[in-house]
Amino acid sequence: MKNVPFDRMKEYAMSTIHLGPPANGNLWQVQALWQETGDSVTVGVKNGKSLLEEESLSNLNHLSAAWLKSNNYFYLEKVNMWEVNNVCNGGLEILQVFRSYIPLPIK
Repeated sequence: MKNVPFDRMKEYAMSTIHLGPPANGNLWQVQALWQETGDSVTVGVKNGKSLLEEESLSNLNHLSAAWLKSNNYFYLEKVNMWEVNNVCNGGLEILQVFRSYIPLPIK
């Protein structure tokens, strides 16, 4: 049961990436983040947690980096923004995955 939200998020991310960017050339994003509501924020605050702490406790950014590293389902060349809740927790790991996968422009 614990994996259900993570599996749903991974499925969303994969399907969004497979759709690819809009034909009009606009930037688009893939969200690997917790969608909070007023109620969920209230519950978190009552339990002494912040949104950033919730992400850290969930390990979501590290999981999304692992999904990207596996590259079995992700086509990273189609992604121009990977949105996370807490870039300070695992953000450099995610950046490293993109940098290692996407070729640098020829000078």
